[in-house]
Amino acid sequence: MVGADAEAAAAHELNTLRAARVDVVVAPLAHGPVFENRQMGNARRQFVHGVSDVVPVEALPAEWRSPTALLLGPVANELRDDWLRAIPDNALVALAWQGLLRDMEPGTPVNLLPLTVTPLVRRADVLFVSAEDVVAGGPALVDMLRPGQEVFVTGGERGALHIRQTRDGRRVSIVPPRPSRTPIDTTGAGDTFLAAYVAARLAAPAIAGTDEEWRLEAIAAATASLNIVAATLADVPTLRQLCEVLLKPRS
Repeated sequence: MVGADAEAAAAHELNTLRAARVDVVVAPLAHGPVFENRQMGNARRQFVHGVSDVVPVEALPAEWRSPTALLLGPVANELRDDWLRAIPDNALVALAWQGLLRDMEPGTPVNLLPLTVTPLVRRADVLFVSAEDVVAGGPALVDMLRPGQEVFVTGGERGALHIRQTRDGRRVSIVPPRPSRTPIDTTGAGDTFLAAYVAARLAAPAIAGTDEEWRLEAIAAATASLNIVAATLADVPTLRQLCEVLLKPRS
């Protein structure tokens, strides 16, 4: 499901998804988020052109309200904690945390908010945030995780940091880029990483939290690396391309 205003709801990209047999449900919004990514040296700045309405949980189709897994991907702080009502107790929940850390005012750069543990963040099993989005501070990231919760902190060409909080301590791993590539467009790379990790984890749940978890991380990193060299939605990586990257020996 995607929240969209009238213009965005008619975007050809949604029809591309439908043609690929993706079930697309549009939650109608009077105003959707509009912001522009600008590369300024080694840093990216986002400038706001339009603020999003809140996406109401009531827009979620009734038949989607008992999922085994749920990936929440806000981009403009448009989800509220009432979405907890749509999440079964036993569902795996992944959350693009960075989408809740953006304070948006039209005509200004995005103001990053400090890391905060909201009820929605607390419920998520897998959190995702980029290194660019944690500069506003807040409590130490590792102190914010509950037992059983994990977070990925991505750093672009440097790969990602994966932290899992267990009852016995903390498990930390480095996820290298696989492989490192010269990007065409990095928009959506983080969301791709998170979606690929969740899909891999659902396909092989017994691997999560074990010494073999690097296999799930590798799938996520490889999928994201393929995504940043795709010029359009029609160029998204295929399963064959992903397998070729994973089977190729690392130099």
